[in-house]
Amino acid sequence: MQTRRTNDPGGSTILHTPVHSIARWLSAWLIIALVAACGGGGGGGGSEPGNPGNPGTPPPSPTAFTLLPARPSMAIGDEGTLLALHAPGVLIWSSSDPAVVSVDAQGQVKALSKGSAVITASSGGSGASTTVKVYQTTGPNADPTTTALIDQALSLGTITAEQALTYRVFAMFGDERLPAPFDGAPEKGTDHLLLPQISVSINTLSQATQDILRPFLIPPIYAEGWYAKKHGLSAAAPAAASRLASAPNITINCTASGLPDFFRRVSTVHFDIHYRTWGDGFMDEATVKVVEAIASVIEEVYQAETLLLGRFPLSDLSEKCNGGNDRVDVYFVNYGAGGKGGQVTTYALPEELIAQNACAKRPSYMILNQLSREFFKAAAVPEGARLLVKSIVAHEFLHVLQFAMDRAASCADTEWFDEATAQWVIDHVVPSIPQGVPGEFGYEDGFQKVDATKKRSGSILANYLYSDHMRSIEKRGANPLENGYADYLFFQYLARKHTPATIKQIFDAMAAGQNSVEAIASVIDMKAVWPEFAKTLWNDWENKVLDDWHNLDEYDFGLFHVFTQTSAAATESASPDKFRPIAIDQKGERRAKFTLLENALDEFSGNYYEIPQRSMFYEYLKFTDPSVHSVLFFNPIATLPSNEFMKLQVLKKIGGAWSAAEDWTMEPYKSFCLDKKDERLEELLIIVSNSEVNRAADEPVRIPKQFPMQLSTSNVGCWRWQGTASTRITIADPVNNTVATASAIVQFEAVPTQIPGRITFETSAGVVNGVQTGTIGTPMGTCTIDLFAADTPIVKKTPPDGTIDINLDLDIGFGLPPDRNLITLAGNSILSTRQRLICPSGTETTTVDMSWNWFQVDDLNSREVSADGQKIEGEFNQSNPAINTTIRTLFNFSALRE
Repeated sequence: MQTRRTNDPGGSTILHTPVHSIARWLSAWLIIALVAACGGGGGGGGSEPGNPGNPGTPPPSPTAFTLLPARPSMAIGDEGTLLALHAPGVLIWSSSDPAVVSVDAQGQVKALSKGSAVITASSGGSGASTTVKVYQTTGPNADPTTTALIDQALSLGTITAEQALTYRVFAMFGDERLPAPFDGAPEKGTDHLLLPQISVSINTLSQATQDILRPFLIPPIYAEGWYAKKHGLSAAAPAAASRLASAPNITINCTASGLPDFFRRVSTVHFDIHYRTWGDGFMDEATVKVVEAIASVIEEVYQAETLLLGRFPLSDLSEKCNGGNDRVDVYFVNYGAGGKGGQVTTYALPEELIAQNACAKRPSYMILNQLSREFFKAAAVPEGARLLVKSIVAHEFLHVLQFAMDRAASCADTEWFDEATAQWVIDHVVPSIPQGVPGEFGYEDGFQKVDATKKRSGSILANYLYSDHMRSIEKRGANPLENGYADYLFFQYLARKHTPATIKQIFDAMAAGQNSVEAIASVIDMKAVWPEFAKTLWNDWENKVLDDWHNLDEYDFGLFHVFTQTSAAATESASPDKFRPIAIDQKGERRAKFTLLENALDEFSGNYYEIPQRSMFYEYLKFTDPSVHSVLFFNPIATLPSNEFMKLQVLKKIGGAWSAAEDWTMEPYKSFCLDKKDERLEELLIIVSNSEVNRAADEPVRIPKQFPMQLSTSNVGCWRWQGTASTRITIADPVNNTVATASAIVQFEAVPTQIPGRITFETSAGVVNGVQTGTIGTPMGTCTIDLFAADTPIVKKTPPDGTIDINLDLDIGFGLPPDRNLITLAGNSILSTRQRLICPSGTETTTVDMSWNWFQVDDLNSREVSADGQKIEGEFNQSNPAINTTIRTLFNFSALRE
């Protein structure tokens, strides 16, 4: 391709592209869709030249050309394409602000920063332009979406419910009638229930609202539908008329040929694919290529899904505007602003059926968006393109099967389930990516990469990791992807870890009358399965830690990567600042406390940490401070009166190796001594999950804020203490005047204790000796006494020779504040002692076992471990004049680290 680059006087970049080059490029297009926007794409079969809906001559091309989409909106980082329809010659593309939106020679645009830019394409004396708006959709200051703006205005009473409904439809279709104040940030999720719900309720609306909304319920090939009206299409000759539902004023052309001058049809065994001819050779050629791709895969999708689920589309022969036969109709047309990939819509209900559930037992049809942004991405990789089309069609066709089910559950209850399983079924239909095809074509995980180093890190998967796992799986959040798309991961886990038949059983349970969550619970043991699923989200496949997803489906993105990322990822919801490792660092202090589960803190009252049913929370702790010696974990879940469905799972990294997950649910306290090699924590992963499925008592588990889950640390040594102690006892009276000294070089070793934050050390090794000299009065006169105990080994025994009992200066979660007080300091050994008594009458020498007190400290109230936590030292002096006795003890011990 020959392209020349110039600059316009205003400083904009201008690209000149020969039209014939565009044609060659367009001929490679294979895909138009956006999976996260409720799918897109489809196929299977060939064209029917004799079909009355397949004319041979398109209408003449107009002299002016236009840009599509008409009102593009993008998020920072998005890429899209502007199509120049009926361009007469060399195209010159330019951006009024390349720092906001850049454009290249093919009309591909990239959103670089928040703002707006006018994109212009000119050719000869003709030109067309469109304004691209760029929004910030991530982080704490994200721009509100259109849906959020509409909902806010409705809650404030500035618009009516009918206006809100109408504006939602305008937003879905990219209708220019949407008022500017509601033109918000783009939403990639399509509400697949919006039009079916309108088809049920439309007769309850005002006549003016009915007149506005009815055209949106009519398939694109019919003259009275929204699409035909928007593009100025009309039937060549009016055909036999019928009415849509009980519409009083609108007559619909419902012949099989529809609008033959503008639409063609490709048929397969079970599908009719309708597509528009533009009268523009380049666009028509590209469109045919895409339709051929759809037709090449759509029957494979049909076989895979109907074979698994044993469910089939309902016939639409009795419906108005049914495309002319009972095949499933697929309409491949442009609508919206390029962000919506497709949707499935049920046929409008006749008045006599208005009372029935709009989400149950209704035939439906697909609309796929010709302007989906994924169009260009797949063109460069033909095999990937085919997989992408297949993925899109798989998603949308499962909606067709879902609408065909006879379910008692409400629309609101089925929506999340329908989107989640439709996103999962992509994995069932396209279970693997062939060698050499980029991993981004595995579209069940999403398409917008949130980490350039990962292949399988799409925005749908990221949405579950960044926010969706922290709420009940069936509950919708503020983000459109949270209406079920991201929940696909749970169903993929069930299918991959167990069997795809598990999903069929859940469908069958819903068909038998159960609601979504209850149907799941009737098939699997959520109490067992949910905690296991929770572990898989970590997916630290590089270190082979909880790497189930990498093994199951080659996922290379998980919560490990979320927690350890160095820059904010382009996510669709929560700020990534919520997911950071907690550095266990006392910052030079004696002790520290780390409150956990902050992501679960109730944002309204702030009084509780809430763990919703069918949710999970994570904490990742990294022990980086060498001054941390003692650690105490407090688990309030163990103390809750109702914790049957709670699970607390913990993995420890010690000595460079991760342990298997341990169940600490019923352990109120867990203590660690980092002085010991086998307890020297390097990292700690905490997973809290709630598998409760009883929605009749739909209350989260609440942990009072004053008793949070926490980790407390201190610098107090906790393994062994080693040093010296000596006690000198002096008796000075006329009868007894002696000095006895016992000394020990001794080691104390920690023993288990049942008191949180307190630890006992008992003698385990060392030597002790004793000596006593003086005089003592006897009936035979004054005698000299001499006692001697040689160095004697100290060994572990019960009871021990000596004890050090201390508080570790840890916060136990409630009760007394932490301290490092010394509770007991004692040492006494029974030694074999040579006793010699020299009296006027003679000398007597014997050997006896005697008790030698070598470590006596009685005034413990003000004594504590040193500020650095590594010394126990001091001097004890006591005097008792009543018995003429004094005691002096000197001691000096240091903490040891293994």
